[in-house]
Amino acid sequence: MSCDVNNLHRVTSITPNKMADNDMSFRQHAVIEFLVKEEIPAAEIHQRIQRAYGSVCMGASSVRRLVKHFKNGNTSIQDQPQSGHPQTASTERNKERVDEIIQDNRRVTVDTIARTLGLWHNAVQEMIESSGYRKVCARWVPRLLTEDHKGQRKAITSELLQRYRHKGNDFLLHIVTGDESWFHHFEPETKQQSMEWHHLHSPSKKKAKTVPSAAKVMGTVFWDAEGLILAKFLEPGQTTTAARYFQTLHKLRRP
Repeated sequence: MSCDVNNLHRVTSITPNKMADNDMSFRQHAVIEFLVKEEIPAAEIHQRIQRAYGSVCMGASSVRRLVKHFKNGNTSIQDQPQSGHPQTASTERNKERVDEIIQDNRRVTVDTIARTLGLWHNAVQEMIESSGYRKVCARWVPRLLTEDHKGQRKAITSELLQRYRHKGNDFLLHIVTGDESWFHHFEPETKQQSMEWHHLHSPSKKKAKTVPSAAKVMGTVFWDAEGLILAKFLEPGQTTTAARYFQTLHKLRRP
């Protein structure tokens, strides 16, 4: 039997590390299978494994894939090679191709990239995460300003700064701000307001989703540096007219 000495040296040099990686992967797969049977959510499973295995913990997307694998009734905890796709899809060339697709279309989905490149969904997801990408929504603003709007705001701001330099803080005390908005009879607590400090080992808390009440009323609010000056609410069926708005402004007149 003939044997290539260079290939033999390469195989024997990586085999111990490969065996260690397989053993670590096997252990984590077994833990995930057990926690799935305990009906633990995928996110919490990843947190537990991360605390237990540290830097050698598998990625969140791999955990989600295995959770789905075991929930579908599969019992094998060995890594199964997938026919038709390479076992190692995360190559530099594939990462470059994924990056090119994202650069061309920022809204492209993981499934579309996977179909385009002929790769598995989870492999593409891991390459995207390792490249530092994350999908975010655009920040909503009241309106997009035109160049004329920006010019007007700059002029008004410059005028206010000049008056402040001339009168100092006394000028700020005379500024009154007003706004109109719908006020619901019931406003649910926001997610930010419900946040609590917990330890890493604290149980996750659940909260039912609530929505604002259907009943609402239009309100006009005015305030200055010292606080609320006036709050005016329309009666049901009424609308804001020029005459009504003039009456509201008249109430703001100071002696």
